[in-house]
Formats: sequence, C-alpha cells, structure tokens
Amino acid sequence: MKMRFRLLLLQTLAAFLFCQTGSTDIKVEEYTNSVKLSCPSGKFEDRNGNTNDSLVLPYKDENTGKYDCMKDGSAVSHIFVKFRTCDNCVEFDMTSIVSILVGNLVATTGIGVAVYLVASQTRTSRGPSKKKRSDKQQLVPNDVSDEQYQSLHHRTPDVYDKIRNK
Repeated sequence: MKMRFRLLLLQTLAAFLFCQTGSTDIKVEEYTNSVKLSCPSGKFEDRNGNTNDSLVLPYKDENTGKYDCMKDGSAVSHIFVKFRTCDNCVEFDMTSIVSILVGNLVATTGIGVAVYLVASQTRTSRGPSKKKRSDKQQLVPNDVSDEQYQSLHHRTPDVYDKIRNK
C-alpha cells in the first residue's frame, strides 16, 4: 500500500512540474530548401542579433551550429543543427540504378559473346588447298622452231666445254 501511495505521489509531482514549466521543446519543420525552427515559449536569436519566434535556416554548411531558445535572457532549450550539403551531387533513384545495372549486363554479355565467337573460329592452315585455283596459269607448249638453238649432246665433249679443252 505504501508503494502505491509513493508511486501516485511521484506521478502527481512530475505532472505538476511538467505543467508548471510549460513546453520548452523546439519544433522543427523541414522544407524543400530550408529548415524552420520554432520556439513556442521563447525566441531565437540569430547570428545578426535579431530575435524571432521562428528561425528559417537555408540548407548551407555555414548554418551548422547550436541554436538556443531564449526566454528572459537565459537559454531555455537548445538544438544543434548539422547541414551536409553536396553542390555537385546527383541523386540516385530506382530508375537510374536499374538502368545502370541493365546496361552493365548487356555490355558484359555482348563482350562475352564477341570473345566466344572470335575464340571458337577454326584455325585454317596455309597448306595446299583442295580447291582448284582460278589464278593458276597453264603452261603453254613452245611451238617455236629450233633454228636459233643448238641441241646439246649429253656426255660428249663439245664446243662449249671450255674446261676440258685446256
């Protein structure tokens, strides 16, 4: 019984303290090119010294830092905002990823087929072919009379045998 009473007292005290201090949470809203910080119980002081209920921060690296929600000159709550921007980046969506993968597969398959076709060709040798060559010239018989030529006598000393005439 004492335990339940203590728990009830603790819950009541926590609820009382929570209601008394009010909500000091900083609300964050994200937009396309900026972030909006809102402080319902106080005001933000920007870098120029101006105080506003809300603060709009464009997505830039120089806006990274700690921002305090001020009430009566003291910080009630604070938030640290970190911006990481990439000026020359390309955002990948599912269509571009799929197109890169399909293009890679098609190129790899095409190169593989080309290498296979070149490597699987039969090697032909440079030996004589069994086909009849069309560029081969037939020998023409010599029908010229032998008047200008003297016939050679084999194995007999002749006029032209100069070595033996010595």
